[in-house]
Amino acid sequence: MEKPYANSRILCISKASRNAAFRIIHSFCKHSPSFLSYLIKNHISLLMKKVIELKSNNGGSSQIEERSKFGFAGLRNLGCTCYINSVVQQLFNVPYFRWAIMRVSDNKPEKLEVYKEEKPYREYNYDDNMLHQVKTLFGFLEKSMRRDIIPKEFTLTYKENGVLPINVT
Repeated sequence: MEKPYANSRILCISKASRNAAFRIIHSFCKHSPSFLSYLIKNHISLLMKKVIELKSNNGGSSQIEERSKFGFAGLRNLGCTCYINSVVQQLFNVPYFRWAIMRVSDNKPEKLEVYKEEKPYREYNYDDNMLHQVKTLFGFLEKSMRRDIIPKEFTLTYKENGVLPINVT
């Protein structure tokens, strides 16, 4: 069953609006055991999966810093990605270039690949198409509420000698 909010806009962006929403949910749960049961059955498991995913992508912390007070999101440096990150951010901040990238299509389907890291062991399923990854990064830079974006999948599409992904460990 698709969740009704799966493709909807995030409404509770600020900490104050999230706190107000939680107070409303708390009130519903307090006065309606059937609502609490519905919430647990249909939504809490999805939320817990997201928290676990967030912790694994954020070094074990479930805290995410919000966008800077100036409204920008950045790209997290994965050890040796500062130069490519700066180029991506500069290109993103050229409005016409960003517009053109977001609208161009290579008419190619996703080329799903699996990348396995040994320490700590993680598997990444990613689209091994540079254009698709740049479009994804631009989308995150424009719409994410996070302070920084982790460009792991993008770095996997950038190949040393055209064969191996750059080593960011």
